[in-house]
Amino acid sequence: MFGDSITFGQWVPDEHKWVNQIIARFQLNGINAGIGGNTSSQGLERLQTDVLAHQPDFVLINFAMNDHVMTELDIPKVPISTFQSNLSTMIDEIRNQQATPILVTTNYMIEGDAKLYYYRRHPESYYANVGGAEAWLEQYIQVVRDTAAAKQVDLVDMHQACAGYDKYEFLRSMQNEANTDDGVHPSIAGSNVYAREIGDFLAKVYP
Repeated sequence: MFGDSITFGQWVPDEHKWVNQIIARFQLNGINAGIGGNTSSQGLERLQTDVLAHQPDFVLINFAMNDHVMTELDIPKVPISTFQSNLSTMIDEIRNQQATPILVTTNYMIEGDAKLYYYRRHPESYYANVGGAEAWLEQYIQVVRDTAAAKQVDLVDMHQACAGYDKYEFLRSMQNEANTDDGVHPSIAGSNVYAREIGDFLAKVYP
């Protein structure tokens, strides 16, 4: 399982991390290759050492949340075109090792304001020309979907799945056990949804 802090399960107890739940459900020899703060560019740099060196059969790829972050007005950490190229390269390199790549879209966020949630940490003004941070993130999520279609790769659309849940329950917020204005990382409940959705997909497609 290859990605950022959402893959790693930041701040979620080990037994509730979605990766650990999937490993336990299917009794896999699984590896959590999620690193907090990673973009797809950083992931690509460590693909060989952290993923391919383990000779995997399957690789779940879960990036976008850090790629879309604006470092100033209209300057994302990873441009959309580069994000698409990174995903395509990952897919090709994984397939070249006779492994199966599976793309996973990331979850939504709570934008908030300058005092709480996403805009407390990332100025709202940086997203003035792209319709806001969440609308901008959704463009990256669409790239994941489009890349899955173009490369004929299986897709677990977690962004679509989490839309059916209350954001303040699905994400670590002031209204659940986390009691924080995180608004980006899944709560225990959200992590459980990840585990169920991805696990049910794997059980159906790769029984």
